[in-house]
Amino acid sequence: MKYLYERRQFLNRLRFCFLCIMLLLSGCYDKPEDNSIADEKVVDTMPNEIIYNMKLKYSEKGFMKFEVFGAEVHNYSNDNKMIFYDSVNVNFFNSNMEIKTSMNAKYGINLESEKIMEAKNDVVLINHETKETLYTDHLIWNQKEKKIMSFVPSTIITPKETIYGSEGFESDEAFENWIIRKPSGNFTIEDEEN
Repeated sequence: MKYLYERRQFLNRLRFCFLCIMLLLSGCYDKPEDNSIADEKVVDTMPNEIIYNMKLKYSEKGFMKFEVFGAEVHNYSNDNKMIFYDSVNVNFFNSNMEIKTSMNAKYGINLESEKIMEAKNDVVLINHETKETLYTDHLIWNQKEKKIMSFVPSTIITPKETIYGSEGFESDEAFENWIIRKPSGNFTIEDEEN
């Protein structure tokens, strides 16, 4: 008899605990009144693919224009965006298929729909033909306008001089015709003859 009594008390306690848990859980669920959650767009922050040791070549009319290398690339195809972690390297070619200009950085982001690529952290841009080198921490490549620019302090080293630009620089994408903003350093200024 005592056994049945203890068992009945145990089952009653178990039912009571179960009932309390159900009440607590039902209180935690708050059903939306107007189905607003169903109408919201879910934003996916994960890349569609992760590519290691990527090599991408781009050509126009049968001529190689540039190639891009990335150690670790996260591709967000829904946003038309690629993020380059670890390193990004870009080589631009001349008409003889030789590397004319190269760019290296630790980080990059390519916005395909806007045709803009940004490079950050220890950016080095080299024109192999003119032997000129640019050092900066942020570089923007506007592919529509075919321009490369920076708005942060930049240094350009030529075979004859070193020029510092406290407000960056602007150039064509071949890094041939460039201007430096707020220049300083030891450099030669040529007079134009009339």
